[in-house]
Amino acid sequence: MKTIALTILIAAAIVLASANLNAQGATAAISGTVLDPTGAAIAGASITVRNVGTAFSQTVVSNDQGRYLVPDLPIGEYEVQGSLPGFQTVIRRGIQLTVGSRPVVDLQLPIGKTEETISVTGEISQVETTSSSVSSLVNQVQMRELPLNGRNFEQLILLAPGALSYPAGGSSALVGRAAT
Repeated sequence: MKTIALTILIAAAIVLASANLNAQGATAAISGTVLDPTGAAIAGASITVRNVGTAFSQTVVSNDQGRYLVPDLPIGEYEVQGSLPGFQTVIRRGIQLTVGSRPVVDLQLPIGKTEETISVTGEISQVETTSSSVSSLVNQVQMRELPLNGRNFEQLILLAPGALSYPAGGSSALVGRAAT
C-alpha cells in the first residue's frame, strides 16, 4: 500500500513540476534605446510596438538608461513608435520578426511639438547583436522549391551556415557546427 501512495505522490510531484515548463514558441523580441538629438538617454518615453498584419500592440516605457524591451512577440511585420511630451513622435516601420529574432531598434527623438511625427522606413541590421549564437531560417520558398532527394526534410539543415553532412555507418548524419 505504501508503494502505491509513494507512486501517486511522485506522479503528482512530476505533474506539478512540469506545469511551469515552456516549450520553444514561435516568438521574438524587440529591444533598443531611446535617445535625444545629443545622444543622451531619454527615460520614461512611451514605446508602442504594433504588428502591422494583426494590429496587436504592446506598450512599454523606457527605463532610466533609455532602454526598453518588448518580449514574447508573435512573428510578423512590426512598427515601433516612440513618443514623449516635448519631443516629436518617431515611427520605425518595416521590422520583420522571425522565430527567435531579437532585433535592436534604437530611436532618436527630435525636440519639437508632439503633433509632429517622423516616419522612418528602412532595413534593420541583420546582425544579431544581443546573442552570440549562430542561427538560420529556412523560408517557405526554400522548403517548397529546393529539390530534396527522397523528400527528406532533414536535408534542409544543410542550408544553415556551418552545417555539415558526415557519413555514419552507411547512412548520412547531419551535424550542426558553429563557424570559427
